[in-house]
Amino acid sequence: MQQYGEAIGTAFQIRDDLLDFLGKESTLGKPIGGDLKEKKFTLPLIHAFSQAPDKRRKQVLRAVKRGVKRSDITDILSFVQEYGGIDYAEKTANDYRDRAISALDTLPESKAKQSLIDLAHFVVERAK
Repeated sequence: MQQYGEAIGTAFQIRDDLLDFLGKESTLGKPIGGDLKEKKFTLPLIHAFSQAPDKRRKQVLRAVKRGVKRSDITDILSFVQEYGGIDYAEKTANDYRDRAISALDTLPESKAKQSLIDLAHFVVERAK
């Protein structure tokens, strides 16, 4: 159960990081780009930094360090998408979901086990 909890918790956090880029303010109840405004480097952004050319990486890094303005959000989202940050984070969240589900393999089939499996799927598919 510890392995399940750690894996599902990681998947949840990665999905939360993705929603900061992809979610809708009306659905989330909080502004998009909040992590950027707080100068938080989350998995999608970190991966994009690792893939981007030096000049573009430095440009985005300066924007984040100085404090992201609302007008910067679209550019940074494009950067993260262009350099694979969204796809990478989605794949990683799904990998952690799969680890969580695999951690349940030793449990007998039951409604409780199925609920835990359903929860793991919900965590990576949620919209808020």
